[in-house]
Amino acid sequence: MSPTTGALATRRGWWILASIASGCLVAASLPPLDYGLLAFVAFVPALVALRRTSYSRALTSATLILGTLFLWAFWGGWPQDSVGSRETLRVLFGFGVLIALPFSLYARVRKWSPLTVWALTAVAVLWEALASQYLPATLAWTQHRSPGMLYLASATGWWGVVAAIWATNLFLARVFFLAPARRALPSVLACALTLVGAALAFPPSPRSETALQVIVVQTATLSPSHIAQLVGDRQTELLILPRIELTLDEAEALASAAHAPSVVLTREGWSGIWNPSEPNAMANRTTIRGVPVYVPQTLKAPLVHNLRALGSQVSLAAIPRATAESPYQALAAWDAAGLALASASLGQSVARADTAGFSRVTGPTGEVLSDIPRRQRDAIGSAAVLVSPTQT
Repeated sequence: MSPTTGALATRRGWWILASIASGCLVAASLPPLDYGLLAFVAFVPALVALRRTSYSRALTSATLILGTLFLWAFWGGWPQDSVGSRETLRVLFGFGVLIALPFSLYARVRKWSPLTVWALTAVAVLWEALASQYLPATLAWTQHRSPGMLYLASATGWWGVVAAIWATNLFLARVFFLAPARRALPSVLACALTLVGAALAFPPSPRSETALQVIVVQTATLSPSHIAQLVGDRQTELLILPRIELTLDEAEALASAAHAPSVVLTREGWSGIWNPSEPNAMANRTTIRGVPVYVPQTLKAPLVHNLRALGSQVSLAAIPRATAESPYQALAAWDAAGLALASASLGQSVARADTAGFSRVTGPTGEVLSDIPRRQRDAIGSAAVLVSPTQT
């Protein structure tokens, strides 16, 4: 390989790494289901840099990676109630683009085999799984969104974010690849001053650290007037009705009584969200104040994370289906995060293991209802109010 060819390959490699870095930074600043397309746009400069190479090995590597992700999802990596849905397919596609494409493209420069690319991707997926399971929620990337990117998206739309990605790539190419060394420092200083000026001109709004307030109503039958009495004058952003058979008219009446803009109807085998202002919008996700909220059949950590990301106090009215034997049997059907949220107000019935959260949820007589996995402890951290008909 001649010196010119080697320098060109090195330049292309650095360009690819810069594209990967900027794409990952932008992807970490956006809602999860949006980073697939944006990351793909971020890698366009890498595609241009490698326009004279063959993509057969890249396609082979991407196929192996996507196949592994599908197997991982169905094996238990993703929530079981969303596996097979179109949302899961979008997540898989986003992961495939974010991980498979850059590794596969860089493999064309470094002459990596598809097996090597697959191994690197497996390590990346394993790290993501371990990080989401064992790292504290305050350190998890899902807990943080870039205020600058969100402001840019709200002010200009997603095209502004795409333009920002392109600008980042072009700036990196200008400084590190095309410009002489003596021009790099002024360019870096100019970019830094621009970023500082933008931060001072558009400061991010302060985020509230107020914990979620969860209202658990234990009753088998309810009416709009009853739910209004139970909720009181608490402002409810989202009314959750797990496995309650209701018509749309009844749901609208309950939403109006509880001052809830959205109603989540969860029944056996499916879940949906109905917004009174959009009667035909039945789906398994909605948006509150611009933040997507994904609702499975029970209260789960993703729901808590997304609601906490709203930056304001959110009240939930969760009505589990009580049984004739004991209302706690209905609670026992929930997953660990839902159990902890529902039982947090039972006082002595909840055992505190450490300051990170709850380790075990017990019933009023001391029976163990559920153990809380370590990865969900930091997702609890909220005050719950247990309301039953006898307390009103």
